[in-house]
Amino acid sequence: SDWVDVEAFGTEVYALKADGSLWRWGSSLTLPARVGADSDWKRIRAGYDLLALKTDGSLWKYTWEFTRIGVDSDWAEAASGYDHWLAVKSDGTLWAWGDNYYGQLGDGTTTDRASPVQVGTDADWARVAAGARHTVAVKSDGTMWTWGNNTYDQLGDDTIGNRATPARIGGDTD
Repeated sequence: SDWVDVEAFGTEVYALKADGSLWRWGSSLTLPARVGADSDWKRIRAGYDLLALKTDGSLWKYTWEFTRIGVDSDWAEAASGYDHWLAVKSDGTLWAWGDNYYGQLGDGTTTDRASPVQVGTDADWARVAAGARHTVAVKSDGTMWTWGNNTYDQLGDDTIGNRATPARIGGDTD
């Protein structure tokens, strides 16, 4: 009874214990198995890949092994889409990288990015979620913003068409 966080996607489950260790099962692993020897994991976020934050604020991506994302140590939140990733820094800025064909990075372009680029200049982002090729984020004031692929109305703005920059959805903040 010392599990503190869990994320599931596809046929895999990742879970974090109170001692900072990371565990995985599914995809032919029938029982939980520890992932590496590190015991300083703080938060995990799964989508099409696993993103994990360490207690020192560093951000890591796991695909059979861990790769550190850049050198920054001030990450607070993260999300993993289909070949695109986003993360919020402790100062409230939002960063994105990966495929950008539909504008899912939110930087106003459709240019793929190999490393994190800042999404706009706002510094009040609180949470971010990534779909297959779209992104949804919530600011600290409770407003919701969406961008990227909108083929199936996933941006929630009653339109069809991709958007390469964040746009506020609705008027509710609660």
